[in-house]
Amino acid sequence: MPKGIRLSILGFVLLAAGTATVRAAEGRIPVFRPGTTIAADGRYIVTRNLTGAGGIPTVTIAASNVDLDLNGFVVSNVSGPEPVILVQAGSRVSIHGGTVTGGTYAIHATSFADGLVIEDLEIHGTAGYGVLVASGKRVTIRRNRFSDISGGGVFCYGNPTPVTATISDNSIADVIGDGIHLEGATGSAIQNNRISNATGMGILLSSAEAGLIADNTVDRAQFLGVAVFQGNGVIVRGNAVTRSYSHGIFVDQLTNDCLISQNNASKNGTSDDGGDGIRIEGDRNLIERNVSNSNRGYGLHFISSFSPACGNTFSANSAHGNSGLGPACASGLFPPESCDSSTGCAVPNKSFGDNLIPGPPLF
Repeated sequence: MPKGIRLSILGFVLLAAGTATVRAAEGRIPVFRPGTTIAADGRYIVTRNLTGAGGIPTVTIAASNVDLDLNGFVVSNVSGPEPVILVQAGSRVSIHGGTVTGGTYAIHATSFADGLVIEDLEIHGTAGYGVLVASGKRVTIRRNRFSDISGGGVFCYGNPTPVTATISDNSIADVIGDGIHLEGATGSAIQNNRISNATGMGILLSSAEAGLIADNTVDRAQFLGVAVFQGNGVIVRGNAVTRSYSHGIFVDQLTNDCLISQNNASKNGTSDDGGDGIRIEGDRNLIERNVSNSNRGYGLHFISSFSPACGNTFSANSAHGNSGLGPACASGLFPPESCDSSTGCAVPNKSFGDNLIPGPPLF
């Protein structure tokens, strides 16, 4: 082949390699430039470290049916004002397999119809949330490692319709804000996560119907360990919550008809005002088979309800070695291990009489 023809062919190949439509040998489309916008469906693969300079996201996803494999590389941006990866629109988007660092957020999903998966990522060094999901129907965030984030780990909320989220098997450490905050959710699960040293709440589930918080480990949350606000039909089961600044497990005044079971909420309340192992402010909840020892406040504490309903039931709980710091227990149960400060209940809080808390066998 004449030399001139060979050079022309080589030039064509190099030119083609610089376009976003060239496919890798396995059929995936390479992403190798900061500032790339993915505007068509397909399977994409990062082929080098990508460092954005700010002003625009390093990668923008603006299409449905997109699989983005970071391929072990680092995708980063300066600390602001844009996220590293922006999901603008689309359904069935998956991001996985690498490191995301810097940016206002590591991943910010502003609008998508259904089916976002974020998995197997290292996320650190962001100025805000590691993952912020602003709307959607089904979200899966699993097997990621969050660390050294100047904002919360995960914030996911349903707007305008409730989101169904699965947030599982993540490690979240040293974040300024909440470890996991899920809001406006239905049928969602926060399960088997490990959270340490969050400056806000370890786990917060709010405005939720039929949710599950199970088998998580929360240590050194600098406010509440595990909290449910405005929940209905939520299960809080099998969590280990220790060394929270305030209460270990907290159920607010607008949270009703929930099951709090088989948790270990011990050594909480590191503040001078104390903090209860388990604090229940809502109505008609069942609290059973929990361990709540060595807290600075009460082990198990019922407090005045927002409405006159009350009607909480507790069974087979164990509470020992609690200090009872904080407001004095004016009535009910056996401080400092347990306290019932509820007033004006239409149906009093009651027990099956089998709790392993000091006091008479029936109370």
